[in-house]
Amino acid sequence: PNPTISLSSQNTYCSGEPITITDNGSNGDTWNWMGPNSFSSTTNPMVISNSNTLNSGTYTLEVSNNAGCQTQTDFSFDVFAVEPIEIETDEPPCTGSTLALSFSETVENIERQTWTGPGGFNSALTFPTIANPTNLNSGTYFVTVTYETGCTTSTSQEITISPTPSLQVTSNDPNCVEDNLNIE
Repeated sequence: PNPTISLSSQNTYCSGEPITITDNGSNGDTWNWMGPNSFSSTTNPMVISNSNTLNSGTYTLEVSNNAGCQTQTDFSFDVFAVEPIEIETDEPPCTGSTLALSFSETVENIERQTWTGPGGFNSALTFPTIANPTNLNSGTYFVTVTYETGCTTSTSQEITISPTPSLQVTSNDPNCVEDNLNIE
């Protein structure tokens, strides 16, 4: 009998994740997988350990058995890009100022983002702010970005809220009109 092919796979993947596609058909003894960018494999399951967008496309699977019978099928999937992100702040945050959080501007096609941080901080805003932060707001901030494709990327950054510098001025006041004023 001819081999049968029954593939277990998804239609979409996110770059960086492994892709494993298994033929669960019957009567197969050898597998020959072919795909974009000269991809080939003779193992079942077919594995791409660190996928990227160049792995998107149409693949062909040929299954043969020891009786010389062969079956072939084509299947396709897409691999969507996941851009690395970095947390950014406008300036070194100080107590009494405003802590403005953001992430890399190169990220596109975002469905949502989730921020968490010290003291129970949570936000779904793209660029959240914390007014009048204190040292209790110091710690690790996390952001997870979910793309329209369903892919996600996350990062974290340690942020320290520094005390606002204080300035003390002393002088030899009172002075007369002709005296020098010393400010220390």
